[in-house]
Amino acid sequence: MFDTFMRRAMTTLKVLWWVTVVGGATTIGAMYGWQGHGWEGALAAWFPDLLLIDLLEQAFVGLFRFFWN
Repeated sequence: MFDTFMRRAMTTLKVLWWVTVVGGATTIGAMYGWQGHGWEGALAAWFPDLLLIDLLEQAFVGLFRFFWN
C-alpha cells in the first residue's frame, strides 16, 4: 500500500515538474520572440511547427521563382 502511494506521489511530482518547466520555458521563449521578432516570434515559440512550415514555404517559393525566371 505504501509502495503504491509513493509511486503515485512520484508520478504526480514528475508531471507537475514537467508542466512547470515546459510551460515556463515556452512562456519565456514567447516573450523573447515577441520582443525580438514581434508576433511571429511569439507564435513560433508556442507553435514551432508553424515556423518549420513557414520556412519550407519560403524555400519552395524561392525555388519556384528561381526556376521560373
